[in-house]
Amino acid sequence: MEPDPPPSFRWVFSYGGTQDSLLNPSVDRVADVFPDSAGILEAGFHSQEKSDLLAVDGPSPVGIPTNAIRHFQKIQSDRTFSQWQAQADAEAAARRSRRPS
Repeated sequence: MEPDPPPSFRWVFSYGGTQDSLLNPSVDRVADVFPDSAGILEAGFHSQEKSDLLAVDGPSPVGIPTNAIRHFQKIQSDRTFSQWQAQADAEAAARRSRRPS
């Protein structure tokens, strides 16, 4: 799609990946996955729970409630995907800093 997407193409960047630090929510349309609907509103995000189309056509930033799959909810705990990724990044950086040079 880059560098010349069609005029009808709309970008929505989701948090929870290794390049989260490259996202700028004041410029980019971003989405994050929350453990519950209340957290979406508390964070100032706009829920797309009623329709997936809201992720693209609704207000930004976009909040997505986690899927009701108990195993994954347990792993996610009370974190958003962006928080989960930030934790994983910090743990990886700590491991790298402990490696002998």
